[in-house]
Amino acid sequence: AGDFASWIGSSAAVIGFASPQDQLRLFDIGRQAQNMMIAAHAEGVGTCPVTLGHPDLARAAVGLPDDWVMPMVITLGYPVADHPDSPLKRPRVALDELVRNDRWS
Repeated sequence: AGDFASWIGSSAAVIGFASPQDQLRLFDIGRQAQNMMIAAHAEGVGTCPVTLGHPDLARAAVGLPDDWVMPMVITLGYPVADHPDSPLKRPRVALDELVRNDRWS
């Protein structure tokens, strides 16, 4: 469903977020996606949110009616710890490097 979407089909599961075109609520879809990703993480499942760049291809891929859109999907799967790009190997950034109190420093 887009130029960078070829890998999506190899995911263990894919959840699509669809809405009638005239009632598109991107904020609500984002909150739904966030909550699903938090719940998946709590169960040890990895996720990746994907914005779909070609709505017509996405619509055709899942058989949505012409007046519906699917702006994003979430892919799910179990992370592979020994993969060279695994985020499981990266140390966390210290909180004091991310959080600023009262001003930028």
